[in-house]
Amino acid sequence: MMRLLLSTLCLLLLPMAAFAKTEITTKEQITPLLASDNSNIAVIDYSLYQQFLQKNRKNNLPSGVAGFDYANISASDKALLKQHFNKMQAVNITQYNDDEQLAFWLNMYNVIVLDMILEFHPIKAFALIEVKSEQPVWKMQRAEMMGLPLSLDNIQHDILREKFNDWRILNGLNIAAVSSGPWQEKPFIGKDITAQLDAHTKQLFTYELTANMPEKNILRLIAGLQWYATDFIDAGITLDDILQQYLPDNLKQQLSNVQEIEYFYDWRLNQP
Repeated sequence: MMRLLLSTLCLLLLPMAAFAKTEITTKEQITPLLASDNSNIAVIDYSLYQQFLQKNRKNNLPSGVAGFDYANISASDKALLKQHFNKMQAVNITQYNDDEQLAFWLNMYNVIVLDMILEFHPIKAFALIEVKSEQPVWKMQRAEMMGLPLSLDNIQHDILREKFNDWRILNGLNIAAVSSGPWQEKPFIGKDITAQLDAHTKQLFTYELTANMPEKNILRLIAGLQWYATDFIDAGITLDDILQQYLPDNLKQQLSNVQEIEYFYDWRLNQP
């Protein structure tokens, strides 16, 4: 592939705001949560979350990306999600094996996102919650595990990226933006986690490249590949490796003509 010229496009400008200092749980405090028992084959129950998804996940949103009609989720379904969220926080996660933990933390992140959207809706983008909450959205302590308050940043950076050497993790975290791709039809499950992340990554690439077809010799990719490039580079994986594995076949044939890559992210909340 020819040398790539990199640029970033963001389709929604997010306002900057000043916040009061927020107490955060540190990486050092979280270290005990990284322990695991790989001899344990027990699984975590996501049946309540699955019920919520079956009742509320919609494929026919204007974006073409599966998501939710947040304004019309019933009070009983909100209570169902909250019940599952509370149940997750009661799990002693250190008793489970690594695959089960990876699935758990991906699900926990996504459930927190849903819980926050339902609390602060109407909003035009998940990141704009901080305008209403007057707190930095990624650092709001929204869960408690084994006595430790956790934010989305804690889960993504101090747990998932710290413990699991898998760049695809970023594709499993959904902030309900159009560029987050389709919301998972089913919860992540430990025994299926590798196949699920692979399938979701392919689905994300297919959607993004179909919705934002490249022009001439320009290829448009989701900005997360630029923001977290070190996650795959440090694992000895190149961008070309990723493109060859996950691009739709019809676009793989065009790679030899690519001279420029544009990275973009559509922050708009994926809703009707």
